[in-house]
Amino acid sequence: MTFARVATTSVLVRTLLLGTAQACVVVYVVHRRHGDMPAGHPAGHHAHGADLPVGGTAGLDPTVHYLRDASLAVPGFVIAALVATLVAYRLCRGLGDEGEGVAPRLVFAVATGVSAAVATVAGAAVHAWLFEDPPGGLSALAQGADAIVALRFAFAVAVVFALVAGVPWSRSARDSAAERAHIRSELQARLRAEASV
Repeated sequence: MTFARVATTSVLVRTLLLGTAQACVVVYVVHRRHGDMPAGHPAGHHAHGADLPVGGTAGLDPTVHYLRDASLAVPGFVIAALVATLVAYRLCRGLGDEGEGVAPRLVFAVATGVSAAVATVAGAAVHAWLFEDPPGGLSALAQGADAIVALRFAFAVAVVFALVAGVPWSRSARDSAAERAHIRSELQARLRAEASV
């Protein structure tokens, strides 16, 4: 396994984890915001605060509804996080600071927060199409408010991620991934050698 492949795998895995975490947090917060999951909510889903049940989801348990929507949101958030990671890396590289400092972490967090906001608006349109939300779906004002909420919470998740794990392209992340791959290949070679004896 080459170093470039290990580095790419490391970036992809870390971005996948970040996108998944952002999707779960943002979908939960947006559902709470729309009153879909208040404490003690009886089974049944109402169209983001509307009085009429949504087509096909009447009687759907709020937890199942959240898990369904979060699962559907993960691919969009992961793609958004990948694009944001590439943009943040290019921006930091252009500024001459692609290391472990505060600036790359902040640029990364802002980029992934903005991309999550865009993914939330796009996801709302897909959700309305899939689950027959009321005609016209959410108003532009409601979508804008959801995007701001998504930006806030996705940014917070990205800041924690960047503080704990660093930016996905960081040398320490690549080095540790390369070291793990090297150790794994050595162990596999030893096992093959012992098996052939």
